[in-house]
Amino acid sequence: MRKIVLTLLLTLIYLKGKAQTSGNASVSLTFSSVARISIASSGSSTLTLGSPATAGLALTTTVSDETKWLNFTSAVASGVSRRIEASISAGTVPSGLQLKLGLNAAVGGGGTLGTIVASVASPITLGTAATVLNNITGAYTGVGVGNGFKLTYTVNVSNYGLLRSGTNVVQITYTLIDN
Repeated sequence: MRKIVLTLLLTLIYLKGKAQTSGNASVSLTFSSVARISIASSGSSTLTLGSPATAGLALTTTVSDETKWLNFTSAVASGVSRRIEASISAGTVPSGLQLKLGLNAAVGGGGTLGTIVASVASPITLGTAATVLNNITGAYTGVGVGNGFKLTYTVNVSNYGLLRSGTNVVQITYTLIDN
């Protein structure tokens, strides 16, 4: 019995005396919320209603432009999502016309780019702030033309009786905000 106790004691002393073969280090990772948005352009947007070729025919009732791309980067806290709203912030759409906006499917990027609310097939009429993209979390679209969401602007005649010739300039503001 003494031999067993002595053997155990020597084994414990031996193990206690061995050098440590691993160590621990704490690393703190801090990541701030990120919300960046921009519009990339491959040209200016000019929507012109064409005159008919023959007297008595209607104006070209729908004209579209697809030269602009929506780019953004988003990083949110756990459980938070974002949306992008579009609104006319300067100028007015002429009476008798409607300016609509639809987003095409995303190209490039990664993460959770959100759900399109205003699609090309179901565009929104621009005016006051309206959600065009929802449920964005950690995501990026890529930079510049050909990345992100291609924007499709269309103008159509809503009331011929109110139409007046002229040029109107409107500014559309896009805002990336927390839900």
